[in-house]
Amino acid sequence: MQAPMCRDCFTGTLRGDVTPAGTEETIHGIPTYIAQPPPGVQPSGTVVLITDAIGWKLLNTRALADAYAQRVPCTVYVPDFMNGHAIPERPISHAGWCLIPVPALTHNLRLLVCTRRILHPFIKALTTLIS
Repeated sequence: MQAPMCRDCFTGTLRGDVTPAGTEETIHGIPTYIAQPPPGVQPSGTVVLITDAIGWKLLNTRALADAYAQRVPCTVYVPDFMNGHAIPERPISHAGWCLIPVPALTHNLRLLVCTRRILHPFIKALTTLIS
Protein backbone atom coordinates (compact mmCIF):
# COMPACT_ATOMS: atom_id res chain seq x y z
CA MET A 1 0.00 0.00 0.00
CA GLN A 2 1.29 3.46 -0.90
CA ALA A 3 0.47 6.87 0.60
CA PRO A 4 0.30 9.65 -2.03
CA MET A 5 1.76 13.04 -1.26
CA CYS A 6 0.96 16.21 -3.14
CA ARG A 7 3.37 18.17 -5.37
CA ASP A 8 3.39 21.09 -2.93
CA CYS A 9 5.11 18.91 -0.33
CA PHE A 10 8.26 18.96 -2.42
CA THR A 11 8.43 22.30 -4.19
CA GLY A 12 11.83 23.05 -2.67
CA THR A 13 15.05 21.59 -3.95
CA LEU A 14 17.35 18.93 -2.58
CA ARG A 15 20.80 20.36 -2.02
CA GLY A 16 23.45 18.53 -3.95
CA ASP A 17 25.86 21.43 -3.73
CA VAL A 18 26.40 21.30 0.03
CA THR A 19 29.35 19.83 1.87
CA PRO A 20 28.39 19.61 5.55
CA ALA A 21 30.90 21.34 7.80
CA GLY A 22 29.87 19.67 11.06
CA THR A 23 30.79 16.41 12.72
CA GLU A 24 28.92 13.28 13.74
CA GLU A 25 29.08 12.14 17.36
CA THR A 26 27.01 9.89 19.58
CA ILE A 27 25.22 11.58 22.47
CA HIS A 28 23.31 9.40 24.94
CA GLY A 29 23.42 6.56 22.40
CA ILE A 30 21.93 8.70 19.61
CA PRO A 31 23.98 9.53 16.48
CA THR A 32 24.03 13.33 16.22
CA TYR A 33 25.25 15.85 13.64
CA ILE A 34 26.92 18.81 15.35
CA ALA A 35 27.48 22.18 13.65
CA GLN A 36 29.75 24.72 15.34
CA PRO A 37 30.24 28.47 14.89
CA PRO A 38 33.33 29.71 13.06
CA PRO A 39 36.71 29.09 14.76
CA GLY A 40 37.40 31.61 17.50
CA VAL A 41 33.74 32.61 17.85
CA GLN A 42 32.07 31.80 21.17
CA PRO A 43 28.61 30.18 20.72
CA SER A 44 25.84 32.36 22.09
CA GLY A 45 23.57 29.39 22.68
CA THR A 46 22.53 25.88 21.74
CA VAL A 47 19.93 24.74 19.22
CA VAL A 48 18.54 21.19 18.97
CA LEU A 49 17.13 20.78 15.47
CA ILE A 50 14.44 18.09 15.43
CA THR A 51 14.02 16.80 11.91
CA ASP A 52 11.00 15.64 10.03
CA ALA A 53 10.51 12.02 8.94
CA ILE A 54 13.25 12.32 6.32
CA GLY A 55 15.77 12.50 9.11
CA TRP A 56 19.13 13.85 10.15
CA LYS A 57 21.24 12.84 7.14
CA LEU A 58 19.43 15.01 4.58
CA LEU A 59 21.92 17.55 3.19
CA ASN A 60 19.31 20.32 3.41
CA THR A 61 18.97 19.71 7.15
CA ARG A 62 22.72 19.76 7.67
CA ALA A 63 23.06 22.92 5.55
CA LEU A 64 20.43 24.57 7.75
CA ALA A 65 22.28 23.49 10.92
CA ASP A 66 25.55 24.83 9.50
CA ALA A 67 23.87 28.14 8.58
CA TYR A 68 22.41 28.57 12.09
CA ALA A 69 25.79 27.77 13.64
CA GLN A 70 27.53 30.36 11.47
CA ARG A 71 24.98 33.15 11.59
CA VAL A 72 23.63 33.08 15.17
CA PRO A 73 26.43 31.92 16.22
CA CYS A 74 25.50 28.80 18.18
CA THR A 75 26.15 25.09 18.48
CA VAL A 76 23.50 23.09 16.63
CA TYR A 77 22.70 19.45 17.42
CA VAL A 78 20.75 17.35 14.91
CA PRO A 79 20.00 13.99 16.56
CA ASP A 80 18.79 10.87 14.74
CA PHE A 81 15.47 10.54 16.56
CA MET A 82 14.28 8.19 13.81
CA ASN A 83 16.68 5.55 15.12
CA GLY A 84 18.07 4.87 11.65
CA HIS A 85 14.60 4.47 10.11
CA ALA A 86 14.11 7.82 8.41
CA ILE A 87 12.31 7.87 5.09
CA PRO A 88 15.00 7.82 2.39
CA GLU A 89 15.36 10.95 0.28
CA ARG A 90 15.23 8.86 -2.91
CA PRO A 91 11.40 9.03 -3.12
CA ILE A 92 11.48 12.82 -2.94
CA SER A 93 14.32 13.37 -5.37
CA HIS A 94 12.08 13.62 -8.41
CA ALA A 95 9.35 16.05 -9.39
CA GLY A 96 5.71 15.12 -9.30
CA TRP A 97 3.86 12.78 -6.99
CA CYS A 98 5.77 10.82 -4.45
CA LEU A 99 4.77 7.44 -3.12
CA ILE A 100 6.14 6.39 0.23
CA PRO A 101 5.43 2.88 1.51
CA VAL A 102 2.91 3.02 4.36
CA PRO A 103 5.04 0.73 6.61
CA ALA A 104 7.79 3.40 6.53
CA LEU A 105 5.29 6.07 7.52
CA THR A 106 3.71 4.04 10.31
CA HIS A 107 7.12 3.11 11.71
CA ASN A 108 8.11 6.78 11.80
CA LEU A 109 4.79 7.76 13.35
CA ARG A 110 5.39 5.25 16.15
CA LEU A 111 8.82 6.82 16.68
CA LEU A 112 7.33 10.32 16.71
CA VAL A 113 4.77 9.27 19.32
CA CYS A 114 7.59 8.19 21.62
CA THR A 115 9.81 11.17 20.78
CA ARG A 116 9.30 12.68 24.23
CA ARG A 117 10.60 9.49 25.81
CA ILE A 118 13.66 9.71 23.54
CA LEU A 119 14.02 13.51 23.59
CA HIS A 120 13.95 14.01 27.36
CA PRO A 121 17.00 11.81 28.13
CA PHE A 122 18.85 13.27 25.12
CA ILE A 123 18.30 16.86 26.30
CA LYS A 124 19.30 15.86 29.84
CA ALA A 125 22.53 14.27 28.55
CA LEU A 126 23.18 17.28 26.31
CA THR A 127 22.67 19.67 29.24
CA THR A 128 25.26 17.72 31.23
CA LEU A 129 27.62 17.73 28.26
CA ILE A 130 27.51 21.50 27.65
CA SER A 131 27.45 22.55 31.32
